[in-house]
Amino acid sequence: MSEATNASLAGVQRPEVGGLPTTRPAVASRKARRPREPRKVTRYTLDLERNQHQFLRLFSLQHEVEASKVMRTLLYLLEADSTLADRVLGELFADDDVTEDEA
Repeated sequence: MSEATNASLAGVQRPEVGGLPTTRPAVASRKARRPREPRKVTRYTLDLERNQHQFLRLFSLQHEVEASKVMRTLLYLLEADSTLADRVLGELFADDDVTEDEA
């Protein structure tokens, strides 16, 4: 990870969610696995439009990281950064703000 990215994440608050503190994906992957104990993960399938899939694949290849790690990192940021969470919610409900006259 670049110094700029590390610096921008240094100030990220890590709130507790569901009684558990949020954990960076790289740390979670290492800590979740104990010797001779299976890793406890849940598989989640995400349907992407073609252009989204292409962007994710290219981004992952350019940065030499697995696409699933990119998505886990995005979830971590959503969980840890309330400003980002507000932005995401704004995007999710942006279409709800359109009145019938505009539609």
